[in-house]
Amino acid sequence: MRKSIKRLIVLILALCLSVSTSITSFADGWVQDSKGWKAKNSDGSYITNSWYQDSEGLWYYIGADGYMLRSSWTPDNYYVGTDGVVIDSVRKFMEIDAGDGTKIQVEVFDVEDDGTWYGRTSQGDPVAGMGRYGEFGKEIYDVLVKNWMDGVYADEFELRYDAVLMLGMISEENYEAIIKEIRAMNHKIAMNESLEAWKMDFANKWKASYSSVCAEAKKTDPKLTGVVKHTFTVSNSDEVSAELAHDICNKCAVMYSPNRIYRYKWKVENGMVYVTVASSTGAVTEDMLN
Repeated sequence: MRKSIKRLIVLILALCLSVSTSITSFADGWVQDSKGWKAKNSDGSYITNSWYQDSEGLWYYIGADGYMLRSSWTPDNYYVGTDGVVIDSVRKFMEIDAGDGTKIQVEVFDVEDDGTWYGRTSQGDPVAGMGRYGEFGKEIYDVLVKNWMDGVYADEFELRYDAVLMLGMISEENYEAIIKEIRAMNHKIAMNESLEAWKMDFANKWKASYSSVCAEAKKTDPKLTGVVKHTFTVSNSDEVSAELAHDICNKCAVMYSPNRIYRYKWKVENGMVYVTVASSTGAVTEDMLN
């Protein structure tokens, strides 16, 4: 969040100096005056009618008057909170799951900073959405942030895994927003970036192949009670041991195949890793992988 300790210190200093100056410049191109926050381009000009991303990866919208919007809708129907950061899991006009496989069109009229929203269907019926932190609340989010800042997680993959375990069932949009926000925060330890990239590549390909096969399987098995088999490949990495590979598979299963029993087989050939995964709500046997 932009309200980091560093920014708070700078803000306090700025307030102390407000008698001698009415305009204060901050890192990341931010400039504050008595009216609000403005942002500069690299050439010194002020941004207007545009999104602005700071060095922490967070997005803000700068209005026609050159000032950052707060607690309002942007022209492209996103919502920014009291701190100006976009709540990108919420749009003014959204399509949500009705719970029976159908979709409902919703117009959102009120949003809270935690992502909780209130709206109406096209028929005028009231509807509300759970906040971005899920049913367990912001307390769990704060634990994830502390763990990330303290270096408990070796990389983003571990953060994602813990987020799934701690936050439970939340929408994918909220999940991604939470990860993006935490990932933008300064991390205390140096990470093995190549290994982190490999883990994320593996996880993303697992998810894509699993989602694709599930979508097809649901046509004949809506509740997905039967066997789902999917395959994918990733480039091999010398840093990945058999133990680490097994751990990653286990964690991918938790993230993308929750409440299912699964087996996988793994083969390395010509610099590529070939993975086949079978999962089911019942027993999974070795022959299901063939």
